Amino acid sequence: MNALCERYWAMQPGAAAALMLGVQANGLKIESRKANMKTLRVAQDNETVGGNAIQGRAGQVAVISMMGAMTRYGDLCAFGTDEYIDQINQANADDSVSAIVIRADSPGGTVNGIETLALAVRNSAKPVVAWVAGGSFSANYWVISQCAEIFLESKISSEVGSIGVYSIQEDWTEALQKQGRKVTIVRAEGCDEKVALNPFEVAPEGALEAERAVATSIFKLFKAQVKEVRPQVDDEAMKGRTYQGFEALKNGLADKIGTLREAMKRADQLGRQKRRQHS
Repeated sequence: MNALCERYWAMQPGAAAALMLGVQANGLKIESRKANMKTLRVAQDNETVGGNAIQGRAGQVAVISMMGAMTRYGDLCAFGTDEYIDQINQANADDSVSAIVIRADSPGGTVNGIETLALAVRNSAKPVVAWVAGGSFSANYWVISQCAEIFLESKISSEVGSIGVYSIQEDWTEALQKQGRKVTIVRAEGCDEKVALNPFEVAPEGALEAERAVATSIFKLFKAQVKEVRPQVDDEAMKGRTYQGFEALKNGLADKIGTLREAMKRADQLGRQKRRQHS
């Protein structure tokens, strides 16, 4: 529930609205999922993927599922960004793992913790490849944009993008007035700017502009980190739109269409190449 109180969001607005309405109207119970990272064998000779040890050129790839809304501490039926970082660190510390695949299907989430997770992906000692099933949007795309390569399951049903940041401010003043109610916020002397934006008072002059400035600074960082890893992405592709697979391949937001097995095989290849370079 703490995640619903976050100030800045990088998430599909429809998903955020549905989530909040569900909690407010239906008393939705929110729990965290508990099973996530798996290590799977991939054999370069015959592309077999499974749980059994394979001799010869077989590699082991850690598959980390990032599904559902993203928050720092793991509310909203999903793991938190801090937990994902721990899983990346575990995979890097496991000598039997050659690479990491992020299996993504997420509308995005809160900004808190996303930059740190994105940097953990970029700075991973072992190559990280993303595989997108349904969609990777906003905060989730911020994370997977830092991967060495991005695979999409489908040219049509897989989507990425929604690069942007926003906050939601409600104004209840007219509704309260119609109900004959008035709420007064008493601030200590000298802190007149405390909770300048709240639903009980009309926003003071400059408050919304200040809020927009903060969101804009986060957005600039978001775009800059995407461009650092994917310089081919044009600013036109980073204005909040979502893109189907065939569009994402053209504008540089994704690299290839393929199965999870193919993404794992490619990650393992990159891992082996890196090992040879350092041996």
